[in-house]
Amino acid sequence: AVEEAARFPEVHLSLHMPDNGHAFNFPVHEGMMDGWGIRPEHIFPLDAAAVARTLKVMMFYNDLFVDQHPLPAALLESLQRRTAGLAQVYLTDGGCTIMMASARAGKFRAIDGLRQELGLDWDEVAVFGDDLNDVEMLSACPNGVAMGNATPQAKAAAAYVTGSNDADGIAQAVDWLLAR
Repeated sequence: AVEEAARFPEVHLSLHMPDNGHAFNFPVHEGMMDGWGIRPEHIFPLDAAAVARTLKVMMFYNDLFVDQHPLPAALLESLQRRTAGLAQVYLTDGGCTIMMASARAGKFRAIDGLRQELGLDWDEVAVFGDDLNDVEMLSACPNGVAMGNATPQAKAAAAYVTGSNDADGIAQAVDWLLAR
């Protein structure tokens, strides 16, 4: 991922590590740290040690929360080709963000493991999602809830589509879940 991002110098890369650690291929400004909930001591050099500890990779232009500039299709295609079978690669936020994680990771696997550990049936579990990386989880759970601002794929996978995250969608979904 680091090599691929380097082919597109304008693309920002963020490696997410355990304990809220991050490594970036660009200088991080204080406003960004506040938005991401990180402190200077959470930022590590972008080196082999950071790569080895990476849990998730994000690529975007400029400011992850503000910029709406689509990423190059060639970057996504190259990442998918180079990581086939090793990583899940998602183009999210209307084509403005690439998220990557190990093929062995994912929300579905985590929730299913927790469900099994607690001895719960799927109908005793509720999940909420809004993006492509939530589709597997939403489709597996009979109480899958997509937020009103979710991608079309997430909405199609969910049992229920609630209001947006800015319009009391969680409260609406809890009412729906309790009425079942």
